[in-house]
Amino acid sequence: MAISNRCVLVLLLACSSLSAGLLAQNTYPLGQQSPTGWSNVTFLGIRGYRFTCNAANVNVNELGCWYPDSSSVAKTVTLYDFNSQQVLAQVTTTPGSGWCWTALTTPVVLTSGQDYIVAGYSPTGHYYNNAIPASWTPTGTISYVEMRYQNSPSSANQFPTGVISNSHHGVVDIGYTVGAATSAPTITSTAPTFAPTGSAYTYTPTATGTPTPTFSISPDPATLGSGWLTWNGTTLGGTPAAGDVGTYGPFTLTATNGVSPDDTEVFSVNVALPVPEIDIDDPLAGAVTSGDTYRIYAAQAGVSSTGNFVVTNNGNVNLTFTNTPVVTASAVVNCTLNTTSPSGPLGAGNSSTMVVDVTPTAAGTFSFTLSIDSNDADEGTFVINFTGVAKATPEPEIAVLDAVSADVASGSTISETNTGTLMFNRAFTVRNEGGAALNLTGTTPVAVSGQNNCTVIITQPSSTIAAASTWAAATDSFAFDITPGTAGAFGFTVTIVNNDSDEGTFTFTYSGNTTTGSVGSLSGGGGGGGGGGCTGAGGTTPWLLLATLLAMIAAARRSEA
Repeated sequence: MAISNRCVLVLLLACSSLSAGLLAQNTYPLGQQSPTGWSNVTFLGIRGYRFTCNAANVNVNELGCWYPDSSSVAKTVTLYDFNSQQVLAQVTTTPGSGWCWTALTTPVVLTSGQDYIVAGYSPTGHYYNNAIPASWTPTGTISYVEMRYQNSPSSANQFPTGVISNSHHGVVDIGYTVGAATSAPTITSTAPTFAPTGSAYTYTPTATGTPTPTFSISPDPATLGSGWLTWNGTTLGGTPAAGDVGTYGPFTLTATNGVSPDDTEVFSVNVALPVPEIDIDDPLAGAVTSGDTYRIYAAQAGVSSTGNFVVTNNGNVNLTFTNTPVVTASAVVNCTLNTTSPSGPLGAGNSSTMVVDVTPTAAGTFSFTLSIDSNDADEGTFVINFTGVAKATPEPEIAVLDAVSADVASGSTISETNTGTLMFNRAFTVRNEGGAALNLTGTTPVAVSGQNNCTVIITQPSSTIAAASTWAAATDSFAFDITPGTAGAFGFTVTIVNNDSDEGTFTFTYSGNTTTGSVGSLSGGGGGGGGGGCTGAGGTTPWLLLATLLAMIAAARRSEA
């Protein structure tokens, strides 16, 4: 059947009954006008109209249309997004008489400035009229754009592509409210997962969403264990006893408000004996062990040095500090202290800062000890020792460490056996512990001399090492590739010329042996720094080899006898 631009086709639709309260709160663009008296045309088709939303927070709560009587065939009403042609909502209603409305399970929030189509699918029962009153082309929050139709559609979901601009195919419409948009629930809280025995456990969940969400939980906590944990509809709580130690759950907490989808949180509650646990990190975020000694570098007489130590409770109940003040000082030598105690009690997983501010009184060695007493079972008194050497003015201070970070004293000897005769590597660290740059001023930063029965190749450090910070020395590395000449003893001397006022020439001796023989009996000349080599005496003597061979022959003869 052809569609005339002068005609109005009125689609008859019906819906389930709604409460008077719901009808009263909605606005209808067509005002629920009656098409009584319009000519009725019966055929399969989709009829509706395209409209523009002109306001924010428009919520479509109902879809509806007109039925001439309760014996009419049921119709399907669909709300489409005009741009994407996506079905946003759809209802199929039971025939009634006059306007009937079906509430949407999930209201549709319209976007201001965007176009939509509301259309009805009907195998029979359209109203058709030659003239369209202005009241059937609404303006305002919802404004009419054009009539939309689809003849002989394949399904109720077919998007109506036919257009007539000066007609209206009713009677199909939306019911909407303007206000805060509805939204699905989102749980915003997180359930505590630890419940120390003897302490009250409580969890009151929260969630966003419009309308306000309500909560449910499964399984029923009261059915688990002794039933110490209960849910009253808003709060999960209880106090576990020593006999309740164990894991409860997993629980599924569900938030719902009639807007899909619901939100859920899955969690378990672990009941454990109450255990506080003190842990401390140093200013460089390294873990501190009770009894550790910390070196304060770059110290200067009369100048304060400050560091922040972070105290954390990694237990499951409050960490309580048992002294006032929390931090106590003892064995204070040649310095004054100003400490800021951590705040307490510390809840499980919480941290607080201990500030340590020390000022050396005079040049020379200074030291002190800090203690924190708490209810930690195995570290009830946590002790940290501090030491340093203050200078009158900022100075460099050289230190050398071996591969395992052991201090190498100037003038000392490093002895090693069982090296074998193949080339091997030994790494060292040169460290500046002072408050001014350390300059390595030799022809090469590190030099070797007096090599005996070996060749040495040096990987050099930088010639300048920056000043240390309060809690960290500045460092660089150097290494030796050492190749013994022959089996036996070998060695060399290491020299580091620098601008340290009291160790300006730092030396040590490396004394090695390719076997387990004695070390230190070295002879022979050597080359200059950075390499060289010569062969010296050493090794196993011929008479010892001969004696060993004769003993083996005698043993063999005894075994043949």
